[in-house]
Amino acid sequence: MFISDLAPVLPFPLNCLNYLFPGATQTNSPWEIGVTRLGSFAGSAGVVANFMLARYGVRRIFAGGKTWWLAPVFLLMLALTMLGGFRTIIFTYAVLCTLMFFMEGLHRTKLLFVFLFATVLGGSLLVPLAPKLPYTFQRALSFLPLNIDPMARADAQGSSDWRLQMWHDLLPQVPQYLLLGKGYALNADDFEMMGKDSALANGSEVHMDSSQQGLAISGDYHNGPLSVVIPFGIWGAIAFLWFTLAGMRVLYRNFKYGDAQIKTVNLFLFAQYVTHFIGFFFIFGAYSDDMVFFAKTIGFSIALNWGVLGPQPKPKLAVSPQARPLLQTQPQPA
Repeated sequence: MFISDLAPVLPFPLNCLNYLFPGATQTNSPWEIGVTRLGSFAGSAGVVANFMLARYGVRRIFAGGKTWWLAPVFLLMLALTMLGGFRTIIFTYAVLCTLMFFMEGLHRTKLLFVFLFATVLGGSLLVPLAPKLPYTFQRALSFLPLNIDPMARADAQGSSDWRLQMWHDLLPQVPQYLLLGKGYALNADDFEMMGKDSALANGSEVHMDSSQQGLAISGDYHNGPLSVVIPFGIWGAIAFLWFTLAGMRVLYRNFKYGDAQIKTVNLFLFAQYVTHFIGFFFIFGAYSDDMVFFAKTIGFSIALNWGVLGPQPKPKLAVSPQARPLLQTQPQPA
């Protein structure tokens, strides 16, 4: 993934890699770390951070004793994820690490006070340091009340306003497709309007609402519930909700009753699934992408644990035979 983001700056002969890994960065401005949004590079750093959480857990990363190097490497990977400039990355790792922290029982240890102190200290340092951070970092932090670059805040705010406007314009379509979903087919009118921001009616320019723009017509609503209800109707929404909740139950049972040797992996899979579930319904989601994540996580958990586990029956204790006297005395005649 990260090679595709480095395509514009690979020197000869390394630029031959671009034939295998096409460049992902599309920008008219010069390529610059901290300014250019490196989404694939940030995703690669997230893969390393996720592997560390699944392999070591929060406990071993931050209280591993001899493995003290895990904490700085993990924090470095989290910092590199900010090169993408995505605000959702902060939500994802904040919720994921918090869930794992409590599910590992660390809130009953001294690490609770350490983490609280570190959170307060880090938040205090952000106030004076925020304007000096790279552009992508500031964009990712733009939802916080900090003094950041006005261009970074305007960029992030414009993205949010566009999404909110599209959702507002799409809501009136929900009753229309509630019983019979729209599906994914495009009619001639939809195809004609895709890619246009305005239309001509009676010789005058009429601006379209966001529901008539290309992304909305193609089903890319940037909203999890809408991406299910509009194409599939209420029946598809019920089926999808059942599937995701049933999958959550599978992951929880495998975490609770799984082998102790892979308990950390099962914990990570469950916490990551719950985090993604919350994000899909309340932050940002797309059925075409998130359905893949839910299905592959459930399937990997089932393969890893040899099925869906449950409480193991306790072995029955063998009933010891009653002791019999070696010599039985016969009653004496009177």
